[in-house]
Amino acid sequence: MSKTYKAIFVCKALNERVVWYVSSRREGRRHLRDYIGTSGKPLSKYRNNEWTYEVKPVFEDADDVHYDVVTSRSGL
Repeated sequence: MSKTYKAIFVCKALNERVVWYVSSRREGRRHLRDYIGTSGKPLSKYRNNEWTYEVKPVFEDADDVHYDVVTSRSGL
């Protein structure tokens, strides 16, 4: 069975929560870049508000689960 990841983007200030189920962490980052417009600069509504992005494995057999968390302060 191939790995599946759950990518979660949350912007509380704008009351947004978007979830993507992706096949790799790289694909999740691509969805994030497409969503917030980071090809040059993030869209102004995301530049001026705090947001978070997490990637979690889904259907993990082991008890050890790791999270990749990106916040608006650390950039992409």
